[in-house]
Amino acid sequence: MLAFFPQTTFYSLNNDVLSPLCFGAAFICLVRLLRADVPNVQMGTAAGLTLAATFLAKTSNLPLITVSVAVVMFKVWGLARIGKFRAGLPSMAGLALCAGLPISVWRAWPKYNFGDSTGAAMKMRLLGWTYKPFGEWWHHPIFTLHGFWTFISKLVATFWQSEFLWHGQPLASPVVDIIYLILSGSFVGIALFAVLRRPAFMPESHRQALWLGFACIIAVVGFLAGLSIIFDFHYCPYPYRRNTPTLRPAGWRSAR
Repeated sequence: MLAFFPQTTFYSLNNDVLSPLCFGAAFICLVRLLRADVPNVQMGTAAGLTLAATFLAKTSNLPLITVSVAVVMFKVWGLARIGKFRAGLPSMAGLALCAGLPISVWRAWPKYNFGDSTGAAMKMRLLGWTYKPFGEWWHHPIFTLHGFWTFISKLVATFWQSEFLWHGQPLASPVVDIIYLILSGSFVGIALFAVLRRPAFMPESHRQALWLGFACIIAVVGFLAGLSIIFDFHYCPYPYRRNTPTLRPAGWRSAR
C-alpha cells in the first residue's frame, strides 16, 4: 500500500520518519524473542537497543514501549513456568539494561532542565493547552457513534496520507482515503478472524506475532483518543476545532 500510495510525511525531515523504522526493528526482535526457546544475550541486547531507539525517536511512541514491556514480562513468565528462567536471565538483563538506561537518562535530562520528565509541560504552556476536568472528559464527541466513526476514519486517512498542505489544500485524495479505509479494515479483520479461528496451518508463533500487532494498534489508537479527550486546546492554531470541522485526533502524528 505504501509503495503504490506513498506516505507524504516520509519525504520530510521529522521524527515521524524514524518511528516506523525503529519500532519495525523492535517488532522483529520481540517476535524472535517470543519464538526462542531460551533467548540469548545478543537477542535481548538487540531488542533493548531497538526499543530505546523507538522511545528516543519520538516520546509519544510510549504506548508501543508499554506493549513491548508486557511482551517481555509474558516471556519471563513463560520461562519461569517451564523452569528456564535462570537460563534466560542474561538475555532479559541485557534487554532491561540496553532499553532502560538510555530511556532513563533521556527522561532525566528534561526533568533537570524543564521540571518534568517529558518536557511536555513547557510545550503545553507555550501552546495554551490545559487539562480538562475529569467530569468533562465524557462529553467528548468520540463517545458517540458518529464521533467515533469520524475519529477512526480520519485517523486511518491521515495515518496513510499524512496532512501535508499544498496552497492551503490537503495533499491527499479523498478517493484514496476511502481505499485505505476499506483495505485497512479488511486486512485487519481478516487477520483477526484467522487468529480467532486458529486454523491448523497457522503456527503458534504466527499467532503471537499477530496478537502483538493487534495490541500495538489498540494501544496507539487508545493513546491518541485519550489525548483528544483529556486536553482543552483552547485557541491553539493546531489542533483547533474551527480549523477542523471533523474530529482530528490530537497527537495523530505519533500513530506513525
